[in-house]
Amino acid sequence: MKTTFDPTPDGTRWQAFLEREVTTVWVTTVDHDALNVPHDPDSLKALQAAIETRALELLAAGQATVVGESRPPIALAGWEQIGLGRDREALEYQTGRFQDEDNSPDGIVTVDLGTDHRARDTVAALDDDAYDRLAEAVTAVRGMRHRAAALHHIRGILAEDTPGQTAIGVLFSTGNARVGAEGTVLFTDGTIDDFDFGDDVQEALSTLYGGQGETFTVAVDLRDDSFNESNVHLANVYKRLNAEHLIPNPNTESPAPGKPST
Repeated sequence: MKTTFDPTPDGTRWQAFLEREVTTVWVTTVDHDALNVPHDPDSLKALQAAIETRALELLAAGQATVVGESRPPIALAGWEQIGLGRDREALEYQTGRFQDEDNSPDGIVTVDLGTDHRARDTVAALDDDAYDRLAEAVTAVRGMRHRAAALHHIRGILAEDTPGQTAIGVLFSTGNARVGAEGTVLFTDGTIDDFDFGDDVQEALSTLYGGQGETFTVAVDLRDDSFNESNVHLANVYKRLNAEHLIPNPNTESPAPGKPST
């Protein structure tokens, strides 16, 4: 990816932000008898944590003395164009280079992404092969971003609602012709439960898969972050997440949420 810069307009003024991180060293005395930490012959972590906690308490109480301070040079933290609220990115545009499989110079094209107008013009000028390769790359990256967003929200909701439990994955099925926000979660102890993962997950999955038939399901495996789509009617969450070893009777259907299979 090559970056080039447009000329700076006449009369431009810049607002610069400067910063310096100052490091201060304090010293205080911590009485071991006040720590009440049992002796551990194998680790000093508990003792270290207790010393740190007590030292911070003494610092807050004003019972610590400054013995040193480090003041590195002041550095530029950021800069922006006054009046436009735009930083230096406003003066640059990026060009992407796409090369054919045989790496020949004739296979290299440049796409100007500086403005919507320039992007449209340069994409329209691509030949069919370059256009198809660019479209496939954009589609793949868009899919990666939507999957990452879905995983982020799924993990956040499970961490908040089921602390201490480890989920193997989630099975989403079709609702109203689209993959919905409700999913069945399988945990490592063999229990399952239904969750509403909200609009963010529904939006990501709907963008990825659009309208589908009533037998469509998506198994999101949290062990390897994979998405396994299927149009074959198989609602058994254990089988869809390759966790049949958790089913005492492999011939049974999925049990009611919150209970192990019997």
